[in-house]
Amino acid sequence: SAPAAAPTTGSAAGSTTTSSSTSIKTTAADPKPEPIPDPKPTTTTITAATSESKSKPSKSKQSWLHRLTTLYNESTGESELSSLKNAVHQASHQFDTSVQNLQNARQSYALATSAHDTIHTQQSALLLKRQLWDDDGNDARTFADLTVRESCARKNLLECKSKL
Repeated sequence: SAPAAAPTTGSAAGSTTTSSSTSIKTTAADPKPEPIPDPKPTTTTITAATSESKSKPSKSKQSWLHRLTTLYNESTGESELSSLKNAVHQASHQFDTSVQNLQNARQSYALATSAHDTIHTQQSALLLKRQLWDDDGNDARTFADLTVRESCARKNLLECKSKL
């Protein structure tokens, strides 16, 4: 908006005539008077406050927005749905972890069972031929070694079974 000119008298082209409330500007090309609004300092102050509030929200505005959001969430049930969604997500994650642990335990048990069965079969076959063992003690050492391995395999099997 253009600032109001100092009051003048006369009717020359392009002159400005002021009255107590509004200014009127006339030009030679446009004989109709064109109103020029008075500058309003309160409008400038409000505009400055508005542009300032857009760049940095005040605490009262943030508090008001937080209260409004909380009220909306409570009235629509959004907060309960969000809590339920989080609980379902956590339960799903725990379930997936439990399933993975169970699969790992089953696989470990299957491997331990296979190892124990193999060792036990070798030990049993050697025991059946006990009368045919050689005199130098190789079969006895093999049997002792198989007994130690069978004992370790049995402990491992029981440990894996306890994890199921």
